[in-house]
Amino acid sequence: MSEADQHLLQLVVSGDPDGWRQFIGRYQKRLIAFAVRRTQEHSTAEDLVQETFLSFLKGMADYQTDKEPEALLFHILRRRIIDHYRKQGRSISELMLSACQPTSEDGSELENIDPDAVPSDWSVQQEELSDQLTQTLHDSLQTVAQALQSERRLRDLKIAEGLFYAGLKNKHLAQRLGIPENEVAYVKHRLLKKIREAVSGTADNADDHSNNEALDVLTEVSPLHQAWEQLRPTCPKRTTLGKYIMGLLDTEWQDYVRFHAEQLGCTFCQANLDDLQLPAASEDTELQQRLLQSTIGFLKQ
Repeated sequence: MSEADQHLLQLVVSGDPDGWRQFIGRYQKRLIAFAVRRTQEHSTAEDLVQETFLSFLKGMADYQTDKEPEALLFHILRRRIIDHYRKQGRSISELMLSACQPTSEDGSELENIDPDAVPSDWSVQQEELSDQLTQTLHDSLQTVAQALQSERRLRDLKIAEGLFYAGLKNKHLAQRLGIPENEVAYVKHRLLKKIREAVSGTADNADDHSNNEALDVLTEVSPLHQAWEQLRPTCPKRTTLGKYIMGLLDTEWQDYVRFHAEQLGCTFCQANLDDLQLPAASEDTELQQRLLQSTIGFLKQ
């Protein structure tokens, strides 16, 4: 967690109104951008972001200080959006598809999302997994993703994202990356093997049933997508996105961030890119004031 985040959290925990105002100002634009991309309605996005900040304040007593505020805020907002879709009677798979639409070079959408990667209700399926199993799966994905990043195996990282996050079929991902389809299949097999090994390693203290259950879960694409979406193990840091905008990354990383944020369309990173590139406007200040007034009463004094 950055020093700025730590400082703001300390102010919020102490009940400092100015600290809460700064906290809202720090995150409101990227949260609004994220919600607008998923709902296509700015007024709805504002309401959902307001609910997100309220939920954050109400849950401060249980806040784990090792968790980055941005990750928690995005998680809460995503849940509010899911609830919004449910109230409208819209399917959750529709939300997932609208959130991840890979594009071709000319900007048109690609009709190649694997239907097996689109569960009927991916949030419910995620909740049905035990807390221990979910944490085990998250730890395993984090371990594998960090290894790929630290070893600069960016092609394999692209394959992992294309398969497990975007839900692309092997042949279409191969076409996008300009590599043979059998190479995608080989990397997929190797990644699944590493994830299973990581699950086995982190589940040593679990009973055999839980361990076997975890390994069974990994044979399906949907749970991997759910975990990847919630964990975001490969999203570049905000400072990295800033360098990407200015073209300061080396060629390989610049190409990877472009693939992740623009070609696969990671809405989390797109929200941050929107925030970084759009100048501050008077509407942002007005929105900040509305959010402050509607939530300040829940700030713990």
